[in-house]
Amino acid sequence: HTGALRTIATLPGDEVTGFTHVSDDNTRLCVPTIHESAFADVRAIDATVQRLGLSSHLRIFDTRSGAAVADVSVPRGWVTHVQFQPGRNDVVLFNHEWPADCGIRRIWLWDGATGELRRMRPEGLNADGTPRSKEDWVCHEVWTRDGGAVVYHGTYAADGVPRTGRSFVGRMSSAGADHVELPFAPGFSRYGHFTLAPDGDTLVSDGYAEYPELDEPDDNQARQGRWISLLHADWGQGTHRWTPLCRHGSSWGSQDAHPHPIFSHAGTEILFTSDCGGKRAIYRVASRE
Repeated sequence: HTGALRTIATLPGDEVTGFTHVSDDNTRLCVPTIHESAFADVRAIDATVQRLGLSSHLRIFDTRSGAAVADVSVPRGWVTHVQFQPGRNDVVLFNHEWPADCGIRRIWLWDGATGELRRMRPEGLNADGTPRSKEDWVCHEVWTRDGGAVVYHGTYAADGVPRTGRSFVGRMSSAGADHVELPFAPGFSRYGHFTLAPDGDTLVSDGYAEYPELDEPDDNQARQGRWISLLHADWGQGTHRWTPLCRHGSSWGSQDAHPHPIFSHAGTEILFTSDCGGKRAIYRVASRE
C-alpha cells in the first residue's frame, strides 16, 4: 500500500524464474526456478532439461516473514504457470513448459497435504470416449473460480501428427479426472487463450473463433486469433457456442502484445491488451451478447 519495496527472500544465484503466484489469502508466494543451464539454447529448453537431467523447484515462501515453507523438486521439467488453488495455499497447479510429449506432460498439480505430484491429463479416454494422446498439444491451464476444476485448451493430433487435428477446450476435476473436451468446428484453429467468468461455464478467448460474415479482409496469415469472443460451454451436454464481442486488432508481436482477455471481478466487462493504436494499452468491452 505504501509502494515501498521489501525483500522477503533471496533465490539461488545460478537459478532463473518463471511466472509467480500469490495465494488468495495473501500468505504464500510460489516462485518456480530452474538452473540457468536449461537456457543454453532457448529453442530447445525441454531437450536440454532431459539431457542434463535437470529439476525445477516450486519454492514457496511466507509472504510476511520470507521463510521458506516448501521447496518441491520437479524432475525433468521446466516449470512455469504456477497457480495456487482458490481457497488453498498448499495446492499448486503448474506445467512443464514446451514438453516434447505435450499431450500428457503439460499439466501437473502439487498437493502439499500429501506431497503428491499429479499428472493431470494422462493418456486415456474422455467422458465421451474420445482418446487423449501424448501427441496432442495442450496449453494454458487455469482454475475455475471455485477451485473445483481446471480448464485448458489445445489441438488434437491426427494420424499421430501433432497439431493437425481439431482444436478444443477441456475441463477436468481438481483430482485430474472426469475429462470433458469440446472440439471446435474445423478451421477454428487460430491460437488464443481462455479465462473464465464467475459462473464457470462462460469463457472469454482471443483466438480460435472465426466470423466470415463479420471479418474484414486482412493480410494476417499468422495463426493467432483476431477476435475477443465469449464461449458458452455446456460441459454436461458436450456442446458450446460462440459470441463475438470485438476485434482486438493486436499484432501478437510479443508476449506483451498478446490480448490475454480476462473478466472483471463482477463479470460485466472484458479487459484485454492490444497494440492496435501503435503502442500496448489496456482496453475494455462489455461482456454482453
